[in-house]
Amino acid sequence: MLSSVKFNDHSYWVSVFEPLPHERDELFEKYEVTSDLLDYAIDPYEKARIEIDRDAGITLLIFDVYIREARSELVRVSTVTLISLIGLTAMAGAIGAGGLGNTAISYGYNRFNNDVTLVATLLVLLLVLIVQLVGDWLAQRLNHQAR
Repeated sequence: MLSSVKFNDHSYWVSVFEPLPHERDELFEKYEVTSDLLDYAIDPYEKARIEIDRDAGITLLIFDVYIREARSELVRVSTVTLISLIGLTAMAGAIGAGGLGNTAISYGYNRFNNDVTLVATLLVLLLVLIVQLVGDWLAQRLNHQAR
């Protein structure tokens, strides 16, 4: 499979996965890639590295992304990001953007109605707790090393 993205007149990002013979020919002709560079890039036993050929103006980046191994960490990072987003929207609501933060400030704190402030705060905490528990459960479920 072959896909490419053109960044500017001189730079391309070419993703190569098990290229067919006609795709190999396209790489040789269109991108002026040598057969050695292509063989390095698609060799499954090749180590991740960066090679720069200044004379030819070619930079070769070889790396593998193991999605199966990374799923657990992607879920963990996404969980932290979502919790941060919840906190940031609550703070934005406190300065008038709406939502639970605005409810806690406008209807609770400013009107001396502590029950509304407490309920809005508990709802935010409950939302964070649910996101954290679901994220931890899913990350543990997807972690192949913990089994």
